[in-house]
Amino acid sequence: MIKHEITRAERNMSCEIYSLSEKGACDLLQREPRELVNHNKRNVTRVYPKAMRVESNNFVPQTFFNAGCQMVAMNYQTLGRFLVFNFVN
Repeated sequence: MIKHEITRAERNMSCEIYSLSEKGACDLLQREPRELVNHNKRNVTRVYPKAMRVESNNFVPQTFFNAGCQMVAMNYQTLGRFLVFNFVN
């Protein structure tokens, strides 16, 4: 099960790598954007594409980079503007 909340104990830890699905990260950004940004100041967060992306297209990685997420997994099967954008950054 994917967690969509950051607990108080986790907020104080700085030795973890967190993986969030695209949907989980979007939900967290809408509900508690400051919480996610503050969490990313001390922890590493990776966002991966939702499983329903059967066409291997990509989401906008900048949304998660702006929130401090350090890694955004991209689909390399389809060359699109968001994948190219990821190479430029």
